[in-house]
Amino acid sequence: MMKKYNDIGDLYRDTFSNYTPQPPSDVWNNIQGKMNGRKPLWKKLVFPVAGLVLVTVAAYLLFANLQTETATLLTENNQVENTSLNVNLQQEETAATEISAQNDISTISVSQGEENAQNQERTSAQAKEESNTINDNFAKNTVLFANENQGLETKKSAAEQTTETSRVSENPTAKEVQPKKYLQAIVSRDTSICENTEAHLFVRNVKNIRWSTGETKNRITVNPSFDERYSVAFTTDAGKDSMAYIYVKVLECVELYIPNAFTPNGDGLNDIFIAKANMNLDYFEMNIYTLGGRQLLFTSKNINQGWDGSYRGQAQAQGAYNYTIRYKDSFGKLIEKRGELLLILQ
Repeated sequence: MMKKYNDIGDLYRDTFSNYTPQPPSDVWNNIQGKMNGRKPLWKKLVFPVAGLVLVTVAAYLLFANLQTETATLLTENNQVENTSLNVNLQQEETAATEISAQNDISTISVSQGEENAQNQERTSAQAKEESNTINDNFAKNTVLFANENQGLETKKSAAEQTTETSRVSENPTAKEVQPKKYLQAIVSRDTSICENTEAHLFVRNVKNIRWSTGETKNRITVNPSFDERYSVAFTTDAGKDSMAYIYVKVLECVELYIPNAFTPNGDGLNDIFIAKANMNLDYFEMNIYTLGGRQLLFTSKNINQGWDGSYRGQAQAQGAYNYTIRYKDSFGKLIEKRGELLLILQ
C-alpha cells in the first residue's frame, strides 16, 4: 500500500533519503588539477620580501659609503687647515726671528756706530743717517710681521703691492709713455673789409701750404674789390692733407671828411666848421675846445650841425682850436678822431 504524503517535501525526503549520487570521474580530475596548480601563500610572499630586504640593504650600504666619504673629506680639510696653520705659525716664528735678529743687528750697529764715532771722530750727521736707516728697516719688518698675521691671502696681496712699490721706487724717473700730441691747425676766419682796404689771411701749425693765390707763406695780404672766397691747402701736424676756405666780404664803409680850417665871415663860403660822411651814421658826436682843451666851446650830436666860430653869441678870436669827433663805422665799431682846426677871420 502506497504511503500518502500531505507535503511534497516529505515525499522527496522519504524517496531520496538513502540516495548518494556519484560525480563523474572528470570532475574529480579537474578539481585535483586545480589543487595541484595553486601555489602556497608563503611562496607568493618570498620574492616581494626578498626584494624589499635587498633594497633596504643597498640603501644602507650607500648611506654608509656617503658618510665615509664625507668623513674623509672633512678629515682632509682639517689636515689642510692644520697644515696652513702650521705654515703660518712657522712663518710668524721666522718673521719674529728675523725681527729679533734685525734688532740685534740694529743694537750692534748702533754700538759700532758709537764706537766708530769715538775712535774715528765721525760726524753727527753720518751717525744720524745710519740710525734713520736702521729705524726704517725695523719699521718695514714690523709691517711685514703684521701682514703675516692677517693670513696667507692677505700676505700675498701685500707682497704684490710691495713689489709694485719697489719697482716704482727703483725707477723714480720712469714715466708712462704718453701718446704724441699733435698741434691743431689754425686758419683765419671769414672776414669783412671796407672798399680799398686790405685783408690779412693766415694759417698756422701746418706745412706744405698752397693758397689759391699761388703763395706758399703762412700769412698773405689780399685787397679784393668785391666779395671773394680764398682757399688754402696744407698738411696738418698729424700728416693729414686738408683744405680750408676763407670768405672775404667787401663793404661800402663810412668815409668821414673833416676840414682843417674855416672862415666864419658871413660870405657864405666855408662859414661853418662841419664834418661830412658818405652815408647815414648810427652815432655821431663832435666837441670843440679851446687850444689845449681847457674849455668846451661847442658840442653837437647831429652831423649836419656845425660850429659857427662863436661861444654864447660871442665871436671867437682867430687862431687854432681842438676838436674831438666820435662815430660808429659800418661794423658798429666806435671810432674817435682828434685834431686841430684853424679859425680864420678875413
